[in-house]
Amino acid sequence: RAEPLLHAIRDFARAEDLPRLTGLLEKLGGREEQEMLLRAIGSAAGPEGGRTLLGYLESAPEGVRREAVVEALADLAKKEELPALIPALTRLLEAETQGRAQWQLARAIASHGPEGVAAVGEILARDPDPRRRGEVLRGLESVHPEEAAALARGFLLDPSPELRGRALKVLASSGDPAAPDALRAALEVETEPGLREAIAVLLKHREGR
Repeated sequence: RAEPLLHAIRDFARAEDLPRLTGLLEKLGGREEQEMLLRAIGSAAGPEGGRTLLGYLESAPEGVRREAVVEALADLAKKEELPALIPALTRLLEAETQGRAQWQLARAIASHGPEGVAAVGEILARDPDPRRRGEVLRGLESVHPEEAAALARGFLLDPSPELRGRALKVLASSGDPAAPDALRAALEVETEPGLREAIAVLLKHREGR
């Protein structure tokens, strides 16, 4: 099994080992093994490892699984804030079409401290795709639930029913003290029966009735 070797690489590899590590990556076919080695690449080299992972995302060699690269980048962001990666990650997120990858990229961006949270907020403010905005909001929620809840209040009045529904889910799992007022205002104008019912149920729960 490759797992013991990959654990050793993760624990002891250095930045100068990157060329050999990337060569080994292309020989691994399984997603879990690739993901483990990609995480090791990020952990071993810090900023340089982050740039290597971004390179794989932008033009991954044949056989390197893109979803494994996204998982490794999100894992790297938990350990080390690399604000220099935010612009490239943002470009990738804005071009991404797969929901899970959008969520993971948003989570990775938001993990990079205040600059990352601000970048996610900008995407939420300007992106025209409600599905992507929903995944971005979900990614932000997984890292900074309070910031996500504050933004979700505004999305209760968004033209997209899908995004309004995502905002409700975020507020349902938050303790945001301003949520009841926003929910009452949304209930007055909501036209989708399912969303009206969900708002009413959430309000009743929040008000203790």
